[in-house]
Amino acid sequence: MADAQQEEHIVMLPFMAHGHLIPFLALATQIHQTTGFTITIATTPLNIHYLRRSSTTANHRQIRLVALPFNSSDHGLPPNTENTEAVPLSQLITLIYASTTLEAPCHQLLADITAKDGRPPICIISDVVYGWATRVAQKVQTVNVSFTTCGAYGTATYVSLWQNLPHRRSPETDEYFSVPGFPNSCPFHRSQIHQFLRAADETSVGREEVKSVIDLVMEENGKKGQELKKNAVKIGELIKAALTEDEKGHKGSSLQAIDDFISAIVSAAESRRQ
Repeated sequence: MADAQQEEHIVMLPFMAHGHLIPFLALATQIHQTTGFTITIATTPLNIHYLRRSSTTANHRQIRLVALPFNSSDHGLPPNTENTEAVPLSQLITLIYASTTLEAPCHQLLADITAKDGRPPICIISDVVYGWATRVAQKVQTVNVSFTTCGAYGTATYVSLWQNLPHRRSPETDEYFSVPGFPNSCPFHRSQIHQFLRAADETSVGREEVKSVIDLVMEENGKKGQELKKNAVKIGELIKAALTEDEKGHKGSSLQAIDDFISAIVSAAESRRQ
């Protein structure tokens, strides 16, 4: 049974941001530990280097890190720019557009895996940013599962705000506005919108402006920063508590969703072995 499990393959495609890479790595580890499936995480070279430095994949030989060719200079980005950490907000959209060039090398990777394994991976798990992954999955006759590293509510809000820019359609004197797809009884306040979103269709937010905001939040004497770190520790303790089943065996909804997903791919793997 273990040998049959190791023959199964999943390819994961995280977006080029630390807040996306780490959750994908955590999901890969969870899936591998539960199923024994081989997991390939594919991203750009510098992000592969980051994952190798910040992960324990060396302890899991079946979690493989594969670099996809990418040259930021070809897209009007500074040299060696492969992560949102390295670009100002004004160039974030440029990085997202540049990431679409990963489609071709990703397709080649999937074709090579299919040829080597004698069948396509059981599925692709792609970042919600990578809509093109569905085309790649269809070409190699597998399925693409979109994974968002944010909560469902926050993701739905973010998508609706960007698609509709509802705050632009309401008078600027109105502090609250409705968001398409959400009940009118749940209005949003203008202060809840990130300045990058507020600047949409106007001027973008530059790196120096973002830095000034960070400096303002942290304060020169660092007291505010220490307070934020202390609060982060408390939040971390709450998250650890949420990972533990309660006395009735219940888990948080996200954990249950992961369990259900893993059960589904195991079932699919068993079905195609029959």
